[in-house]
Amino acid sequence: MSKGQNRSKIKAPEANKGAHLTALKTKDYNKTPVIFSRRHIQNGKYCFSQLDQKQKSDFAEALFRRKDLTWNDYHQIPKESLEYELLPFDCLK
Repeated sequence: MSKGQNRSKIKAPEANKGAHLTALKTKDYNKTPVIFSRRHIQNGKYCFSQLDQKQKSDFAEALFRRKDLTWNDYHQIPKESLEYELLPFDCLK
């Protein structure tokens, strides 16, 4: 380039975009309802089958009350009001 030429003709790359690919926007899972899975429930002392009819009813009601809550909701609502507790990873199988 000769002296005095303007370098502004070179385009700056756009954020999250390249010559051959564009970065996809990731979904914010903290704003989506929590999905409860019964896939990994195991038989044992605390198995669903060991509960009496009242306990099973309470469990179903608790899941129903939480069906629309997001992860953000869980972090904002005091755990005493939802009657839940956070378990450390090392106590899970």
